[in-house]
Amino acid sequence: MRTMRLCLIAVTVFLLLPIAAMAYQLDLFGISARSIALANSYSILSDGPEACYYNPGALIESKTIRGFAGYMYAMPAMSVEQRDKNSQAYPASDEVKAAKLIDPAQWFTIGVSGGIKERVYLGIITQIPLDGSQRRKWFSPDQPYFLNYDTGVFGWTIVPAVGVQVIPNVGIGLGAHIIIDGSGDIAPSIPVSTVQDPNKIPESHVVAHDKMDGQFAPIIGVYGRPLEYLRVGATYRGQSQRYLDKHYDQILDATTGSFVNVEYEVKYNFKPRTFTLAVSGNPTDYITLIGQFTWENWRSYDPPFPKMSVNYRGIPVHASEKVFDVPNVNFSDCVVPSFGFEGRPMKYMNMDIGYAFRTNPVPDQTGTTNILNSPVHVLGIGLGGQFLGPKNDIVHIDAGFQIHIMRSQEVTKVKSNMLETDPTTNPMYPKLYTAGAVLVGGMTASLKF
Repeated sequence: MRTMRLCLIAVTVFLLLPIAAMAYQLDLFGISARSIALANSYSILSDGPEACYYNPGALIESKTIRGFAGYMYAMPAMSVEQRDKNSQAYPASDEVKAAKLIDPAQWFTIGVSGGIKERVYLGIITQIPLDGSQRRKWFSPDQPYFLNYDTGVFGWTIVPAVGVQVIPNVGIGLGAHIIIDGSGDIAPSIPVSTVQDPNKIPESHVVAHDKMDGQFAPIIGVYGRPLEYLRVGATYRGQSQRYLDKHYDQILDATTGSFVNVEYEVKYNFKPRTFTLAVSGNPTDYITLIGQFTWENWRSYDPPFPKMSVNYRGIPVHASEKVFDVPNVNFSDCVVPSFGFEGRPMKYMNMDIGYAFRTNPVPDQTGTTNILNSPVHVLGIGLGGQFLGPKNDIVHIDAGFQIHIMRSQEVTKVKSNMLETDPTTNPMYPKLYTAGAVLVGGMTASLKF
């Protein structure tokens, strides 16, 4: 019987591999300590409030009311260098120093799920940032930054969902992924007069303030448990973004009445659309194996570079309109495989290990853009236990740890690909070097009512 279980699980994983193919904290790190420990290969095991995000169809496993609460943190340590042609590091410029200063973050997670009537289940989960919510919202194209860890991370998230059991052990679910910006606004500072004669026009900046509250994306999940020891599922999560198109006037010289009109448009993306296939099985009563594959649609993801136009008016010297287009970064779609192992050496104890590999959707930055991405290995480990009640299953407490290891890389700029007349104006010319690591940890507790 044990051999038959193992063979069936292996065949299911094999069948999913050819079919299947994270810039947001739930995708990058996880929503609970157990998901952190399993390197986020958790969409098929999340049958409590976490299912609202991972797979709403799995809510049909919430046979009782379940409460959930947890604390998590992330500590980045990034390395960025501008190097000369001999690969020796230059003294760090302000832009390079800023690229390394990704704030640590911590947040609370709470949720509840349960059935409201026969075959209908509801759930809601939210992550509330304690700090680290002051995200960088947009960038000049040449500013170095980390795509996955620098933008759209650590926002306040609310995910309500409903799951319906269509036939025994098969459910479909629908959720709403709502992102609320903890900081609430942006304040870009746009230089508008550096192209002019500094003796006639003082340097000036346009400072704009815009609210950024509210983003939405749908979540659709299908879940099945064809055998008691086998689970399969698929989840689609849409892309969330916010579009701004603004006009501003700024006086440059009160004496002459000269002013500048600035128009900018920008898309603030917080996560790409994703599609996940997952399977888990129990070859024995004390072991669970998980395989998960996520396709990320980075090809349709716009980087947070503003498209700007600057028009000067009333200036006693000739000044033409300046247009700053968004460069084409040519992102590519990627696949994120992740695997988990859960062992239960004792009846009421679980030990978790996970691994994931994030491919890099960003091409080598040989031109003016400086998106500091590279492939990432994710390792997770954790421990949990169940307590109280006749079956010792009323309270479940987990602790999990995870480390992200970025593959180091050195990229040489190509002068023919530079947009500036003087390529030395690029803060990472002629070479850039990047590496990094992120340590993630958390503790969560779930409760059955």
